[in-house]
Amino acid sequence: MGNGRYTPRLSIDITHETQKRLQDLIPWGSTKPLITSLLDQALDLIDKVGRENSNLIIAALISRRISIVDLIKNYDTSEKKS
Repeated sequence: MGNGRYTPRLSIDITHETQKRLQDLIPWGSTKPLITSLLDQALDLIDKVGRENSNLIIAALISRRISIVDLIKNYDTSEKKS
């Protein structure tokens, strides 16, 4: 049986087109670390701007009003100022 350790999992539905692009563009074995990193970065952003703004951040990401590129540019700028 199991070793008694629980590992949380995330399961999402994606389109066939997205799955094909994933297979074509992301190297085998890199999907989990990539998705984990993106999720952690989104959570870090929400922590940084405050939980009261979480719905705004989530909506902006989902609607693509802000993108990973935008976040990287903002992060680079804010890090240089520090």
